[in-house]
Amino acid sequence: MKRLIPAILLLITLMASCSNEKPYTIQGRVELPDSLLVGDSLMATPSLEGWQVYMLNLDGESIDSVEISDNQFYFEGMVDKTDPYFVYLASDLCVGLIAIEPGDIEVVIDAESLTATGTPTNDMMIDIDATLLNLQQDTYAEMAALTQEYGEAMPDSLIMPLYQDYMSKYNQVVDSFYQANSEGLAAVYCVNVLTSHAQGSDDLVEAISDYPEEIQNSPLLQSRLAYLRSIESYYQMLEGQMQDTTSFSLEDLMHDAQISTPEAN
Repeated sequence: MKRLIPAILLLITLMASCSNEKPYTIQGRVELPDSLLVGDSLMATPSLEGWQVYMLNLDGESIDSVEISDNQFYFEGMVDKTDPYFVYLASDLCVGLIAIEPGDIEVVIDAESLTATGTPTNDMMIDIDATLLNLQQDTYAEMAALTQEYGEAMPDSLIMPLYQDYMSKYNQVVDSFYQANSEGLAAVYCVNVLTSHAQGSDDLVEAISDYPEEIQNSPLLQSRLAYLRSIESYYQMLEGQMQDTTSFSLEDLMHDAQISTPEAN
């Protein structure tokens, strides 16, 4: 019996080490100043004690929630290391996309954003966003210099090359991240950013068509595609209603308003 117990413990340990299920934790904190600018007024920051932080799937449905206590919150769970996934964390302050993957994830919520670090995909997402923000700020600085030099008379021939240069550098930056992270969630996020300028569902389908099917069919890109299609369907419905309205005759409209048209003499 004494020999049997160590053998059972060894078996349990081996089974646990072979399992694809791995733990993740989200240790979050809220960092706000003592006062916030609301409109034109400076107001004292309210206590966040008891406020909820929600974990949402990519369809916006709540799958978990916790309360903020002493400006901190905490999630934990298990995730298949071969099948990590994206979720949104949402509060009354902001919403942010994060990767659920094995490891310890640190989340900071401030008055404007939600950032997640501590695991490979989340760290890469932060690096991409920071690099693109620097690029954007450099472009704004160039635009400000041109505006100061030319004022309202600045010709379009100067604006368009600046925009084209920005987009070229933008694509180069994100593509370099994709080349270094061409699989898994990291690759999906890169492609999502690379195609962020798609104007509609058809544009998005074309933009992702050159990437592997597992990226094209990823929940993140498919949820975005479904969203674009829902918006397009909504506007098509509105256009149809407007066409139906304009097809009415004046007599129909007056009849609907319970006004009779004068009879011809």
